[in-house]
Order: sequence, then structure tokens, then C-alpha cells
Amino acid sequence: MTTPDAAVRTIAAMDPVWAKPGDTLRNLAKAMHTANCGALLVHAREHQTGVVSERDIVRALAEGAEPDDAWAADVMTRTVLSTSLDEPILSVAELMADAHIRHAVLVDDGGDVVGLVSMRDVLRPLLDEAFASRRS
Repeated sequence: MTTPDAAVRTIAAMDPVWAKPGDTLRNLAKAMHTANCGALLVHAREHQTGVVSERDIVRALAEGAEPDDAWAADVMTRTVLSTSLDEPILSVAELMADAHIRHAVLVDDGGDVVGLVSMRDVLRPLLDEAFASRRS
């Protein structure tokens, strides 16, 4: 059982799905569906990474965007929350909750993006700990 004090690397997607800034909303949705994930990383510029989530796509469509005419660069979050691979799961969950976001980018010691963690990922260890404390 992974505990809330374990490093976030133990629960994160270490091979996240990447998109290009020019990918359309339709292609982003297809990529998420195929990969069974709720967010994609976007190569924005040298050493800059954006995130496109399901919520970003829904918001764009609700505002009138056309699935084949709007791009990742139009809807992606440019200022992303990033954290170290060794950050405790509970700390990452708190950061995400405080920022009102569902995904955080994981970076290695050199600052390179190596993974993505979702609120769903951090929820399981927190629930396991809560249920264990109830049983004791």
C-alpha cells in the first residue's frame, strides 16, 4: 500500500501523453480517449510545457470553439504547477487542492518534464490511509 508520505513518483504517470500546440481539439480528445487519460502535456516552447485537460476542451466547446478549428495552443494552461518527483503525495495533493487544479507536472532534478500526476492518482493513497485509520 502506498502511503501519503511516499514520493509522488510512486503513483504518477511517468510516460505522459504529449500533444503539439497545433493539434486540434478533436485530435486532443481522441488522444485522451485512446490513452484513457484526462490531460495531455503540450510542447509549448523550449523548456516550456502547457497542459490541456478535459475541462479545457469542454470550456472551449461551450464558448463556441469548433473541434477542428481550435488548437491546443488556444486552450492549454500555460502556467502549470510543477513539482519534484520526490515530493510527498500528501504535499502534492495539498498544492493541487489549494491551486484548484487536477493535474501537476513532474520534473526531475534537471528541470525536465518526466511525468504527470492527477488528483485521481493522489486520492487512492489518501483514501487508503483514511480507511486504515478507521479500522484501527
